[in-house]
Amino acid sequence: MAISEIVEQASHRYLPLPERKWKYFQQWDDTFFLHWSVKPELISELLPTGLVLDTFQDKAWISLVAFDVHKMRMHYIPRIPYISNFKEINVRTYVLNNGIKGIYMLSIETNKIIEVLLTRTFLELPYRKSYIKKSINTLFSSNGVKNYKLLFSYKKIGIPIIKTPLDYWLNRTTLLVQCHRK
Repeated sequence: MAISEIVEQASHRYLPLPERKWKYFQQWDDTFFLHWSVKPELISELLPTGLVLDTFQDKAWISLVAFDVHKMRMHYIPRIPYISNFKEINVRTYVLNNGIKGIYMLSIETNKIIEVLLTRTFLELPYRKSYIKKSINTLFSSNGVKNYKLLFSYKKIGIPIIKTPLDYWLNRTTLLVQCHRK
């Protein structure tokens, strides 16, 4: 499917497509989502003024999303193989901004310093450089500056046949409304 066809698909969205042109394209591969329910008061204090924590059945959620980015490019600029492909891990929670559903990034990490520089400059996203190594069944990440370490093993078991209401809520079409800049 062509990018223009993907961008024009809007039946799944609860908001109309923006009138402005898209800024960048990226393909996510080998993606996985890990979700934890947490007490809302633990997350609310992390949010900047103006954002309201969104909950599902009175629970707040933190998600760790890890994936490989391929073919990343800005609009009207061809992709550059080394720059266009990288690993990313983000930690997010779910928020409302003036009633609009969105995600709030608590952390965005990548394995390439060039991505940190480019995304901070052109996309105004607070990426951090981390060592990220992914194998067939393990993920390891380390950020010496922030003293973050992540190591876990996983096993692919397939895609669930029946999605729950929580699955739809967590994987809803969302807007990146604001990023954590501390």
